[in-house]
Amino acid sequence: MLDKVDLKVIPVVAGAEVSFLNVKLQVALNEQMDFMECKLNTKQASKLKQFYLDKKLNEDKIEEVLLDQEKCKMLKINFHRLKKYFPKDYTATQCEKALWVILDNWHKEHCA
Repeated sequence: MLDKVDLKVIPVVAGAEVSFLNVKLQVALNEQMDFMECKLNTKQASKLKQFYLDKKLNEDKIEEVLLDQEKCKMLKINFHRLKKYFPKDYTATQCEKALWVILDNWHKEHCA
């Protein structure tokens, strides 16, 4: 997470907020940010810290907080369920492209 602060992917204040999370949750946050190709703002970091202090923070809640920045209508697919079907180094963009190819092929077979 410190590298993300140095690279300005996370503001310093947000970095300070998530420094309260345990190592397991910091790793989960880091992986999820990489997978979703997103940044973390201070408001989101504060939410994560509060969920952590309230003992309500888990990987699903991290995903929910990160998706909150999008504020657009989109289909939500559980990150952890989806990721097991793709190589570990795939980003969200790579997974999305592969899913569209899979869906196009399925559509051709079943709806043509």
